Amino acid sequence: MIASLACADVPLPRPPRVNKSLADLQGEWRRVSYVQYGAEHEPSGVRVVLVGDRLRYSVRGVLTAEYVVTVDTASRSARFDRRDAEQRGRVLPGIYRLDGDTLTIRAASWGMPRPMAMNDDRLGHTLSVFRRIRR
Repeated sequence: MIASLACADVPLPRPPRVNKSLADLQGEWRRVSYVQYGAEHEPSGVRVVLVGDRLRYSVRGVLTAEYVVTVDTASRSARFDRRDAEQRGRVLPGIYRLDGDTLTIRAASWGMPRPMAMNDDRLGHTLSVFRRIRR
């Protein structure tokens, strides 16, 4: 009987379900603008790839960070939260706006409160603009 259970068909795990809002963000993006502490910085070759709920940052082809992303469009400002893939308790709370193939993210640094609006430039908040390269 144990042998028959070992040979039983076991369904493969399903890929994670992605809600419509997260599905709209899927693809490869290039950072075209970055503002931190009120100063504009060079985009520095940053690219991000979002597949499912995984967001991978790379700089000039080298992986630099990986996050698990959750989005919530039910709130006044659409929420975009990145959780460190290796340290689940670390969260970068943020908000986002998608306009065609332009993604704008206003995010807080580790331990900082969530931005309330795209023009919320309190200390510890950054503003990144990305252009989609491909879906």
